[in-house]
Amino acid sequence: MSMNGNLSDSAADSVVAVNSFALGAELGQSILNLPVDLQGVALLSSNRALISDFGEFQNGLKTAVFAGDRRLPISVIELSPDDIFARQAIEKILNESPGYNLIITDSPDITMNLSQAIIEQNIVGSAYVIGSGSAEELEDYIDAGIIQGLMNISPGEAALKTLSVMSELLNGREPRTNEEINVRLEGM
Repeated sequence: MSMNGNLSDSAADSVVAVNSFALGAELGQSILNLPVDLQGVALLSSNRALISDFGEFQNGLKTAVFAGDRRLPISVIELSPDDIFARQAIEKILNESPGYNLIITDSPDITMNLSQAIIEQNIVGSAYVIGSGSAEELEDYIDAGIIQGLMNISPGEAALKTLSVMSELLNGREPRTNEEINVRLEGM
């Protein structure tokens, strides 16, 4: 059994994960409804991602965004939250890529680093940020207008679905092959 892992490389009988394509499409639809003149989208991806298949997430996002009237450029930037230079890379993105006024992160650590960089550079409100995570501090950043939205899962839901599949396996029953974890979009 695999939980939110690399689905294409997994030899697991059952996978409990976020439907990455559906999440990208849902987020893309939300983006089209924003009352902001978006110029471009920067996706900051990390190795501790909420999204199990980042390629499928991008495909879902592009399908929704390109189905609308807007033709937004989408750039993917790989970052590691453990990298001591992640913060410097985020600051470089903010300073050198002003055309990308929507930034999406798939890691709570990257969301926190991005939020802090926005505060320190005094550019709150100049970039629309959709992060991930459920930390109270991140929710405070939504209230303060530093970030505009969060993607997160309910750990309880993920645990219950995982335990349900594990129970089926342990009791000799054929488990469901795929069990989707729902993602909430907050603040949008």
